[in-house]
Amino acid sequence: MEGNAMKQKGIAIILLVAILILVASTLIACNNNNTPTISTSQGLNYKLTNDEQGYICIGIGSFEGDILNIPDTYQDLPVVEISDYAFQSSNIKQAIVPDSVVRIGKGAFRSCEKLESITIPFVGESTTTTTSEYQLFGYIFGVSNSNYQSYDLPDSLQTVIITGGEKIAEGAFSYRDCNITRVVIADSITKIENDAFEACSSLQTVELSDKSKLQSIGTSAFSGCINLNSITIPSSVTEIKSSCFAGCKKLIEIYNLSELNLQVGSAEHGSIAKYAKYIYTSVPSVSNFIDKGDFTFYNDKGTYYLVNYKGKQRQLILPSDIDGKPYSVYQYAFYGNRSATSVYIPQKVKDIGDFAFSGCVYVTDIKLECDNQLQSIGVSAFAECTALQTVDLANNNKIVSIGDSAFTRCINLSQITIPDSVVSIGRSAFLDCEKLAVVAIGPSSQLQSIEASAFENCKLITQINIPDTVTKLSSQVFYNCIKLTDIKMPSNLEYLGRDAFFSTGYYGNKANWTNGVLLYIDKYLVSVDVDNLKGVCQVRPDTKVIATGAFYHCRGLTEIEIPEGVAEISDNMFGGCTSLVKVVVADSVQSIGEKAFYECANLKDIAFGADSKLNNIGYRAFWECTGLTNITIPQNVKSIADSAFYGCSNLNAVNTNDVASWCAIEFASRDANPLYYAHNLYVDGVLISKLEVPDGTTSIGANNFYGCNNITELVVPDSVTFIGFGAFEGCNNIQKVTLPFVGESRDKIAWKYHFGYIFGATQNKHNNEKVPSVLTTVIVTDTKLVASYSFFYCSNITNITIKEGTEVIEQYAFKDCTKLSSITLPSSLVSLYASTFENTAYYNNQSNWSDGWLYLNNILLQASATSSFVIKDGTTFIADYAFSDIHTLSALTIPDSVTTIGEYAFQNCTALTTVTIPRNVKYLTGTAFSGCTALQSLSVDSDNQVYHSKDNCLISTATKTLVVGCKNSTIPTDGSVTSIGRYAFSNCKQLTDIIIPDTILKIGDWAFNGCVGLTSITLPKNLLEIGEYAFINCENLQTVKFEANTKLTVIGKGAFYQCNSLDKFYVPSTVTSLGAYAFYGCKSLTNVQFANNSQLSIIGESAFRECPALTSIIIPDKVTKLDSTMFFKCTSLTYVVLPSSITDIGPEVFHACSNLDTVYFKGTAEEWNNIGVGYSNESLLSAEICFYSQSRPTSSGNFWHYVDGIATKW
Repeated sequence: MEGNAMKQKGIAIILLVAILILVASTLIACNNNNTPTISTSQGLNYKLTNDEQGYICIGIGSFEGDILNIPDTYQDLPVVEISDYAFQSSNIKQAIVPDSVVRIGKGAFRSCEKLESITIPFVGESTTTTTSEYQLFGYIFGVSNSNYQSYDLPDSLQTVIITGGEKIAEGAFSYRDCNITRVVIADSITKIENDAFEACSSLQTVELSDKSKLQSIGTSAFSGCINLNSITIPSSVTEIKSSCFAGCKKLIEIYNLSELNLQVGSAEHGSIAKYAKYIYTSVPSVSNFIDKGDFTFYNDKGTYYLVNYKGKQRQLILPSDIDGKPYSVYQYAFYGNRSATSVYIPQKVKDIGDFAFSGCVYVTDIKLECDNQLQSIGVSAFAECTALQTVDLANNNKIVSIGDSAFTRCINLSQITIPDSVVSIGRSAFLDCEKLAVVAIGPSSQLQSIEASAFENCKLITQINIPDTVTKLSSQVFYNCIKLTDIKMPSNLEYLGRDAFFSTGYYGNKANWTNGVLLYIDKYLVSVDVDNLKGVCQVRPDTKVIATGAFYHCRGLTEIEIPEGVAEISDNMFGGCTSLVKVVVADSVQSIGEKAFYECANLKDIAFGADSKLNNIGYRAFWECTGLTNITIPQNVKSIADSAFYGCSNLNAVNTNDVASWCAIEFASRDANPLYYAHNLYVDGVLISKLEVPDGTTSIGANNFYGCNNITELVVPDSVTFIGFGAFEGCNNIQKVTLPFVGESRDKIAWKYHFGYIFGATQNKHNNEKVPSVLTTVIVTDTKLVASYSFFYCSNITNITIKEGTEVIEQYAFKDCTKLSSITLPSSLVSLYASTFENTAYYNNQSNWSDGWLYLNNILLQASATSSFVIKDGTTFIADYAFSDIHTLSALTIPDSVTTIGEYAFQNCTALTTVTIPRNVKYLTGTAFSGCTALQSLSVDSDNQVYHSKDNCLISTATKTLVVGCKNSTIPTDGSVTSIGRYAFSNCKQLTDIIIPDTILKIGDWAFNGCVGLTSITLPKNLLEIGEYAFINCENLQTVKFEANTKLTVIGKGAFYQCNSLDKFYVPSTVTSLGAYAFYGCKSLTNVQFANNSQLSIIGESAFRECPALTSIIIPDKVTKLDSTMFFKCTSLTYVVLPSSITDIGPEVFHACSNLDTVYFKGTAEEWNNIGVGYSNESLLSAEICFYSQSRPTSSGNFWHYVDGIATKW
């Protein structure tokens, strides 16, 4: 009993204590209501916020999983905050922070060394913070500032997903060497600020959706993201700032959904497209990027590139192939890799791109598989691989080039074998390879050039055997190879750079120097002691090459003879030799290099032999050689570079022994020509006044006679086909010129066809400023055309003679030649205007006018309605537009003396009903009577030998061409007409019906232009070609029919342009070419049908542009390209069928085709992705693409087939 009592007493005491503790706890809680209760759920610790409206996640607690998925609510309240250092040093691999969180504390994820992926609702501490440090991504990892350091970010972190926020702040992810490869950016982000991802060298993918609100991407935002492969620019983006994507050399594909005009290769818009291969206006359904394990390849239309590597292998073995095909290692593919210690390159690797393995500082060994196909090693491909000891190139016999800096600073590389196939070793290829002792070049080597500094500072090389195939050793190629004493030079060396062997062991041995001042290796003068050389230099007569700049600033040198056998006076060879007076140049010298005699102020005599082979003089070669007073330019000289004789202000005589060769010299500028200062040209020692260019000369170069004031008369033969700009500029004393043509050539080339062009006038309005003021007489001897405004404002010319052969003198050709009174024109003219002579002395002389009519000798230039319509007997030429728009002209007798009726001579003479062509007319065109709407009768004098008439058709007898028709014309069926000529029925508005017989083979350009009365036409079976704009503006033409078995092959450019009533068109199978603009603006055209077995292979640009009623079209199988703007603004077009032969879809082909919803493609998805698509094809790229499958497909996707000839989806 006593024991039970004690037991009960103990229990009572325990209960009392418990009650006291509970009461005390309650009182403490009541008295300390600012301290929230700490709770635990699913292993995470939480506490209430001060306002008790949400929870703060304060720690990892007992959580032990890999994936930390923080809930958005706890105990029915939102989780709004993560405290400072909440998950520090946890072992999580993935963290997901919900959108309910508005603050993430400093270092919340610090030292989470296994973290691979994190999802965050914003970047930094919160969306409201304005402190720059708190806006950085690294803030939640405890990083105090960006400072380009990543040591506080987990090495394992590769993926960052941002689900909210409005901006990514300046420098937010700018952590050099961080390992983030993928960033997903929320649609809500409107701004990526300056430097946001700068130097994220591992970043490969930035994901932006088509719903993104992003507007601006800041300066250098992605600069230095060298592994970024592709990016989408959302439609909302309006600016990409400067240098935004600078250095993104692997940014191959851009999906541009915005209105920014991005162009491949352009440095605009932050250089986003500078290195791009393709720019798409939508995201392709099938990616061109292929992942093979840790390797990412890019498929460039069947050519493959290895672009990225995500692995950590120490023994890096590249894939043997990609789907059985060879590939190239793309630039920067393995740049800065810190894992690999060796690299194995398999047989099917073709090229190693620029910087591909640069900075792989732990790689010690590079091995190539036997019979390797490697062809080139790119710029800096293995640069800064400081641990590299061996490179096994011996198994390769395909490498052609070792690029610039390919192995720069591989400081542990001890030997290298140059394969026999190598042709060039690039600049600085082995620069600073301090332990490189052996360079093995075999006797069968094909090596041709070793570029500058290729082996500079390779201090252990003692011997080099340069093969005879080498023709070029550039500057400093073995500079500072201090142990190099044994040198075998090539026998065929042509170029030897400056200081090629400076500071070598050979250079330092004074016994190797001739007279203590000249250093030879074999027959090559490699160096000169410029400080100690004085007076006359005796160069060895057997010298073959003198090194570039060998005598540079040799101020004691006074005279030198370049021996026979030397082919070049190279760049800077005698630059700054201020005491040099005389140079004798051997006939063997072919070139004088840049600045060869730069500032040789005392040079007075430079002597060339009669048989000199000199063919070019370089940039600034004789710059400021003020001592030169005369010079002879050898006849073999072909080019003289810019500023070659700049500052040679005392030159007063230039001699040549051959005018033809002088004409052929290419002077790069005015001051390349010694005449710029000399002004006097001597030929075989005789100063000339009449310059007669020899017959047989074909061209006269720009600036060739610049400033040659001794010329008073110029004669250029008909053999000349080209005269360069300013060829005779500054020849201010020329009084008479005989030329074969006007301007640069016989062709009319924009701004190059005016008379003043050869005198340096850039435009015809400057003729008066540049044409010599004393020039009064011009004779043009051999051209078919004198172009409009050719002699505009040549106000001092008084006499013009145009010789026989000229056919066309365009309007205003002599406008404002106010002193021109004597004009002689040839009988060969077929086109001439009254306005040609506007405001000339002849035109302004009222005595040359009679009652509004103007004649020039036997040419009627202009008629007038103010008098009776009587053409003078003896008139031979009725000029272009002579009677144009004289609406009162109803009848006219053309005298028998007339031989030529010009273009549009009677245009729009709307009252003219009858025309008779006299017997001597030899030339007229369909334009002569264009717009003569009342014309109903056409006849030709029976004695005319060129033309005849039949059934109101004017016909060219020899060519069987219907030249002019009228509303009453009936085309003969007897074979006398085989073609309808240019403009034959132009603007024949009363023509309502025409039968074209089977004898017609061609309808000429503009033949039925503006025949608004035509409603239908049937084209004959033997017709082969419809010319350009043949039926343009036939607004009421509804129907075009083809006879059975048609042979038509060409429908020309603009053939049915703006035939607004044409509703359908059948293209026969024989047609091979459909010209540009063929159906442009045919507003009623609903259907175009191509025949079965169509041979059509070419459809020109804008062929169906602005055909708003066209609903569908099937492109024939032989067409390979859809040219630009082909279906531009075809707003009713709903579907197209495209053949698998298509390889290119040009710019704006489907622009504004707002109803296009389906493209039926006859090929595969892979073939579709290989098609190049130009800009502004949004309608195409947003349409559904269906791929042809004859049988029901077994795989998922969009497929189609034919059902009763109609494209139908499966």
